[in-house]
Amino acid sequence: MRPTIDFLEALTLLTYVAALTTRVQLGTSVLALPMRQPVLHAKIMASLDHLSTGRFILGSGVGWWQEEFKVLGVPWQRRGKRMDEYLQLLRALWRDEWVNFEGEFYRCVDWTCNPKPVNGTIPILLGGESEAQLDRVGRLADGWHATWANLPTLRELFAVAQAAATRAGRDPNALSLTIEGGGLLGADGMADLATSLHELAALGVSHAILTVNPREVAKAESLLRGFGATHLTAIQAA
Repeated sequence: MRPTIDFLEALTLLTYVAALTTRVQLGTSVLALPMRQPVLHAKIMASLDHLSTGRFILGSGVGWWQEEFKVLGVPWQRRGKRMDEYLQLLRALWRDEWVNFEGEFYRCVDWTCNPKPVNGTIPILLGGESEAQLDRVGRLADGWHATWANLPTLRELFAVAQAAATRAGRDPNALSLTIEGGGLLGADGMADLATSLHELAALGVSHAILTVNPREVAKAESLLRGFGATHLTAIQAA
């Protein structure tokens, strides 16, 4: 991918999409949180959730590209520890009428964030497969957002997050397992794609993100309608 390609900012794009849709869930896959200011982005994401009537899902990660942090003037070091505080502060701003948060990295005194998320909070899924990130999933998130590269050890890695949830006094069975790169949607191979999604469902995957074949983007809507009419109901019932 050339570095100068048009690449839209995710939350801005989803706000636009929210105005054009009524049912589809809207999510990021994934947003590097530690390089973004948490109080401001809690407000932005709550606004997006409000405008989409509760359809926003926050897929997030600690970030992997050091240059992004550097150009924004945000420290690359200890971003995992900052992520822990970030997630706690988001939850507080979305939950409490007035927030007083004193952390090592973030401080928020007598602050409020309204409107609150439509459904009481915004689901948080974390990407990444390091042991520290899977532990963070269990302690602080609602689910693990895996990638196709994790498929060979998907259940074993997810078990690490579930064990962390148990240690934190949370219900491990309440964690969701989702995946980016669940398959390629095109006119050919729909039956094979459906088989692959059935296999993912058998592994416990509750949500898989598909990519429309780049050569068939112009007919994406008809492909989605066709796949939905022929295969989706059976997959969702699995």
